[in-house]
This record gives sequence, structure tokens and C-alpha cells, in this order.
Amino acid sequence: MIYNRNQIIHIKSISFSYTDTLTGLMNRRCFDDVLGHISFHSALGIIFCDLNNLKYINDHLGHASGDAYIVRFADILRNIFADKGVICRISGDETDTQNVMFHMYSFKT
Repeated sequence: MIYNRNQIIHIKSISFSYTDTLTGLMNRRCFDDVLGHISFHSALGIIFCDLNNLKYINDHLGHASGDAYIVRFADILRNIFADKGVICRISGDETDTQNVMFHMYSFKT
């Protein structure tokens, strides 16, 4: 299939709107959309993770160190779970003291 320029721009804008710029994981918008399209007739698992001491790292070692901490953890999640479901970073801006990532998957019955 050949896409014209406007179609490519549209596809990229959707991709960017669903991607966390720091980690490359899916973001809260994707999280909300995925939850809205799940059939709860099948078993579902959701794992929420909060990074400890992120505020301390940002305050004492700098935001570059905090970002590296977040990216490293995202890489760990990606390496373990990428082929098993959706991994999203759903919070964690500068004013947020928590950085929550989640992995969502459905069990095959």
C-alpha cells in the first residue's frame, strides 16, 4: 500500500499521541483507549509499578539521572513483557512524585 503525505502525517500523529516521549512506551492516552476496548469477558491481568525514590534522585542527582532511572526501568519491562501485552507509562511529569508504569495482558482461555 502506498500512502500519500497527509496519510503519513496522520499515522505519525496518532503514533506520537500514543507514545511517551521519554521511554518510547505507550502513554496514558493509549492506556485509556485500550481499557475502553477490552472485553471483560476474558481474564485480564494488570500490573502497576511505582519507582521508589524518583523524587529523591531528581532532587539530589538531577533530572537527567531521574530520566535515566525511568528509561532503564522501561527497558526492563519491555524486555520481559513486550510480547505478552501492552506496556504504558501512565504518569510521571515533573510535578508528579510518582512514576507509574503498567503492563496489561489477557489470559488465553
